[in-house]
Amino acid sequence: MTGFDAAAGALQRILDKYTPGYHPQGITSRLVEKYRSAMDGNAVAVYRVTPIKITMKENAEPPEALFGFDAG
Repeated sequence: MTGFDAAAGALQRILDKYTPGYHPQGITSRLVEKYRSAMDGNAVAVYRVTPIKITMKENAEPPEALFGFDAG
């Protein structure tokens, strides 16, 4: 798989989620490679973010105070 193949797949999944049916024939790697914005001529940029460390904060409030229902 090339970088353009991976970018095309990622963009298609985003389109399918947020604008279903907008580009049903599928985004190709060639389209990603050749596309330039009509506004400024820039190419498509797709970044893969791989977290190194994931942390979280515990909420001190009981669930019923947060969500308005009894969690028990």
